[in-house]
Order: sequence, then C-alpha cells, then structure tokens
Amino acid sequence: MQRLARWIARRLWWGSLWLMRRPGMRRLQSASIRWMSPERAERARRSLVRQNALARRIGLPLITFLLTLLVASLAIQAVYSAAIYLVESGVLRSRRPPEEG
Repeated sequence: MQRLARWIARRLWWGSLWLMRRPGMRRLQSASIRWMSPERAERARRSLVRQNALARRIGLPLITFLLTLLVASLAIQAVYSAAIYLVESGVLRSRRPPEEG
C-alpha cells in the first residue's frame, strides 16, 4: 500500500515541480513581488525563498503520508463494502439458526 502511495506521490511531486518551474509561473511570482512597495518587496522575496525551501524539504514526505492515508482509507472502504455486499447477498450467513430468547 505504501509503495503505491509513494509511486503516486513521486508523480504528483514531479508534476508540481514541473509546473512551478514554468516561465509563466516564474513571471507570476516575480510580478506579485513587483506590485508591492519596495520595503515590503524584499521581505516578500525572502519569504518566498523560505517557503520554497520548506516545500522542497517536506513536500514529498507530506504528499506520501497523505496518499498513504488515502490509499488505506480506500482499501478499508472497499473491504467494508465487499463485506456488506456479501452479507446482504447471503454468502456470509450463519450456519446455525439464531437463538430465540
């Protein structure tokens, strides 16, 4: 299960990095800083660099963890749905009659 989540996470992480490195995204980031006043622009530039460093450090492990939770949740839901279906269809029924009391 974790192998599947890791595989999906790596593909998502690659796509995210690819998108963030496109020229249009770079222009949008620099334009957002240019719209600010000069005293706020330097602080915004440092903040952007810090955010990018944090994303590079924890991005892939975070996506992997979340996808592991998603895959586990889907697996539990599939098993639960299959069990309910089998009970309702009569495949999983007790061999002895219920006790009356």
